[in-house]
Amino acid sequence: MTRQNLSTLRVLLTLTLASTLLPGCFIFFEEEDDDHEDYEPAPTPPPNAEPEIVSDETWWFCDIDESANEWYFEFQAVVEDWDGAVDVEFVDVTVYDPIDGFTIDGFSLLYEGDAVWGGIVWEFESNLYCGEPVDVVFEAWDYHGGYDSFTLYY
Repeated sequence: MTRQNLSTLRVLLTLTLASTLLPGCFIFFEEEDDDHEDYEPAPTPPPNAEPEIVSDETWWFCDIDESANEWYFEFQAVVEDWDGAVDVEFVDVTVYDPIDGFTIDGFSLLYEGDAVWGGIVWEFESNLYCGEPVDVVFEAWDYHGGYDSFTLYY
């Protein structure tokens, strides 16, 4: 080896040795998890919870069935229960005169699935007359004695 090659080799070895002994700089990035802010578990339902009539989805109306040429009344109540829809025992409808408060008629609704209770009553089978002002009270009971009511006022 020539002297020039030897000095070049020494310089390269010195640079390599010096670069391995120099302290390095390491950068660590900590990611913040913005997707999960303050996680709160779902509330635990109370045992034997009372039923709840969902007012926004509860209604009634009267109309005519053209094919039968008869008036009918249709009622629907959505009743939720933390214990499950099968915990609701029965749902009733009571129709009142809004002026004197006397009961005009009352009916039991049938479970239609997905927390929906409904029923149809023909005008000729009841004391109701389509077009008369009425207040309608929906009442729900469950198997544990829980109760809720909701009134649609005329």
